[in-house]
Amino acid sequence: MGGSQEDVTRRGNGILLIVGAASLFFLQSVSNGLLAALPGLSEAFPQYSVDQVSMLTSLVMVASIPTNIFCQAIIGRIGFKQTLFVAFALYFIGGLTPFFVRDNFALIMVCRVVVGLAFGLFLPMAPTYAGAKFGESTRAKLLGWGGTLSGLSGMIHTQVGGILANGDVWNVFLYHLLVLPVLVLALFIPNLQRKAARQLSQEDSAQESLEGKERGRIPALGWFVIVFAALSFFFIYPTLIYVSSIVVNTGMGDAATAGTVTATFSLAGLLVGPTFGVFYKKLGLHTMTLSFAIAMAGMFCIGFGASIPLLIAGSMLVGFGYTTIVTMAPMIYSIVCPGQLTFAVGLTNAASSALSFVSPFVYTFLSGFAGMEGDLRFSFYCGGTLLLASAVVIAIVLRRVGPSFGKGDGASADGAS
Repeated sequence: MGGSQEDVTRRGNGILLIVGAASLFFLQSVSNGLLAALPGLSEAFPQYSVDQVSMLTSLVMVASIPTNIFCQAIIGRIGFKQTLFVAFALYFIGGLTPFFVRDNFALIMVCRVVVGLAFGLFLPMAPTYAGAKFGESTRAKLLGWGGTLSGLSGMIHTQVGGILANGDVWNVFLYHLLVLPVLVLALFIPNLQRKAARQLSQEDSAQESLEGKERGRIPALGWFVIVFAALSFFFIYPTLIYVSSIVVNTGMGDAATAGTVTATFSLAGLLVGPTFGVFYKKLGLHTMTLSFAIAMAGMFCIGFGASIPLLIAGSMLVGFGYTTIVTMAPMIYSIVCPGQLTFAVGLTNAASSALSFVSPFVYTFLSGFAGMEGDLRFSFYCGGTLLLASAVVIAIVLRRVGPSFGKGDGASADGAS
């Protein structure tokens, strides 16, 4: 499969292909724009709790699950660009409607579900396109730097959302217009043929594994990584939904300041692209252990932080740790179950989305049980402790995997970078 894809890259317009593929990574963080506006939306709907209002963000993640899982089948039936344009239509309809129809919480919730359906289609677009249009070496580099582009997108969406909400909270829904340049670029990128989309997963599944066995199953280590990669998002989700409230409620800043602090979560992700290969070359699979430890440090920094610089430092540490986790997970899948890479990534995304939905409610229950009900910082104490425990478990399990997976080889490290 690699040879034919290299031929495609050489025959096509290389710059156009790379720009088109890169623009698709911008779509992977389009759900972040509402984060800084959550305090203002809570004021607009005082009859609803903070956790209920936070569902305006978590609903997007939950609604993305079915379209995320079945995106490959949809592409195979109607085509890549057609699926992309359907996603854009859903995104604009669901995203912009609340700007015109206000004060109807139920309708806004429905609109967020529609945005989630679009988001579920956006998420697999970049890796699917890169897998079909680029050869192995180019694809690895593009996917590695894709995390950086996705982080940049998240930073822009969060910051712009905070600025828009600072004047009139309803203006925040205009952040959905930020993807218009990507829509324009999508008009010009070469299409991915339906036949190629259907064959992509079939060809991957047909390859033999490193151990000489068929690559059709996910081994125990693969399932272990899926579980903990998904749990990591459950642990750190308060960083996305509660930091802005801490900034505003404690008088440390306004919605724009909250947007800046929250945006640093994505800003830290920009550093993963150039540093991941170095970590992986030195630590191998234990890069996963380090990433959990870094996220843990960030959670405690936010929990005990009483100033904007400390909150920014904590948000960046959590963002860097989590982005490294979601970059490392596919790397492990590519080693232990390469034929099921797409399914494993999709399953991780789906599980993360589902857990993000219940995360605020679980933390609220635990805070009441601990006698700290209403204290938003409790979730950071709890999340940091869970990340620490996870880092210990991961370190023990990966140590027992054996020396064959102990260190990243040169090829893997290069590919990651």
